[in-house]
Amino acid sequence: MRRRTTQEPATRLGRRWWPLAIVALFGAVGAAAGTWVTWETVTWRMQLDEQQAMLPGTHVEGVDVSELALEDAATAVQRRLDERLDRSVTVVHDDRTWTTSPRELDARTDLAAVLASARDGAAMPLVDLARMRWFGETADLHLDVEVTVPDAAVDAFVAELGRTIDHEPVEAELQLVGREPQLVEGATGARLDRSDATTRMSRAVHGEGEQTIELRVAELTPTITTELVETILPEVRTAVDVALDHPVRVVAGERQWTVTARELDAVPDLTPAIQALTELGTVRAVASPEEEPGIRAEELEVPLQLADGEPIAVLVEEIAAEIEVPVRDARLDTDGGWVVLVPERTGVRVEREPTATAVRAAVLSGADEVEVETVRTSPGVTRAAFQQVLLVRQDDRRVYLYDNGTIVRDWPAAIGTSDYPTPTGRFTVGAKRYEPTWTNPSPHDWGYGAPAFIGPGPNNPLGPRAVNWNRPSGRDSLIRFHGTPDEHTIGQAATHGCIRMYNNDVIELYDLVETGTTIISVP
Repeated sequence: MRRRTTQEPATRLGRRWWPLAIVALFGAVGAAAGTWVTWETVTWRMQLDEQQAMLPGTHVEGVDVSELALEDAATAVQRRLDERLDRSVTVVHDDRTWTTSPRELDARTDLAAVLASARDGAAMPLVDLARMRWFGETADLHLDVEVTVPDAAVDAFVAELGRTIDHEPVEAELQLVGREPQLVEGATGARLDRSDATTRMSRAVHGEGEQTIELRVAELTPTITTELVETILPEVRTAVDVALDHPVRVVAGERQWTVTARELDAVPDLTPAIQALTELGTVRAVASPEEEPGIRAEELEVPLQLADGEPIAVLVEEIAAEIEVPVRDARLDTDGGWVVLVPERTGVRVEREPTATAVRAAVLSGADEVEVETVRTSPGVTRAAFQQVLLVRQDDRRVYLYDNGTIVRDWPAAIGTSDYPTPTGRFTVGAKRYEPTWTNPSPHDWGYGAPAFIGPGPNNPLGPRAVNWNRPSGRDSLIRFHGTPDEHTIGQAATHGCIRMYNNDVIELYDLVETGTTIISVP
């Protein structure tokens, strides 16, 4: 604020009786001397104007600038103003401080205008200047310089403080570490009272208030506080443990296995717990202490997330290894030279993908039991295919008839010679020939000279019956069970590969076996 004071000295009119007396006393001299006084005063005014100097008795901002040239007066006053411009203002919040000054906030002064106003006094009437010049009067002028800090600069400074100080509260959180719910601590926020800071800063930089300003900052409390999460964390952990450790029975007939979500690497989903926590924080913000609600473990829903893949697949494979039964066809085992009928076996196969899906659904839903999905597989060959089996043991020179794996008949036989051995391996009964006609099988070799055909009768080399051997492909092997007119060869290696039997025995065999019956020939 500018102050301008002009005090008339005791020598000015109003108390000017003695100058008048002097004038009267020297009236006679006035005419001669007045001309010189006026001229000298005019000269002085010209000097003041030329130097842009201040009048005697001029003080600006408490600095005596009497008869100083304008530039020198500005320099002298500016030194005093620098103290005001560099007057520090300290802003404090917690352990942080910020310091500024009017100069840093682009303060402006009206020093030039004040000095110009002081110079206006030099234009006073010559008679007043003459009295000032010759009788010691002064301007007695006291002026103050106004320092002005732009509002925008103060606003910008406070805005920067706000950006530094202001921060939103941090909500405390529930977070999974592995599969364990953990607390992530929250934090309070802060908000600067900008209006108060602006007002006090403006006063301080204009020299009207305290130089140290303790900022007023409001504390912002999060909705979900660390204390609130700590309160419910044990309940959430209990609910998670209950969900992860709930036993699910996996049943297959009389067998059962128990598995838990934890064993299958399930991960709890805390979304419902977090939602309940948020709702609880909102309610607690307005509830009285005695009415503050809580959360109980049994009220918390804890969904589970279970990845497809190895854990369930491993479980299903372990179950399959225990209950699966490979399907087995009935077969004949002749490794020991005798026929052993190995019966068929129905297979049991675990349906892996449907079982894994069912186990997954049961674990995620909290079910108590789930069935293993299996498929029973029927064998392609049953023991009925081997109801009858003919075994030729060439070393024994005998033929054995098995019925359902048991020998029920056996007959002596002749086998092929070393030049025409009886083949070994597996064959089946092909055509059954009653009173067969013999056809010479080798008219150019061992049958040379024999008839091409011999019809039924006592001289027929095939006897009364012949039973063909077919290969696995179904083709005739040209080997037969047959009778003979030369029954004395029975028990010998005497044939061209066929099995020669007594005529009564071949008739019995013919009547007992069916087409398709398996024939096993062993050395």
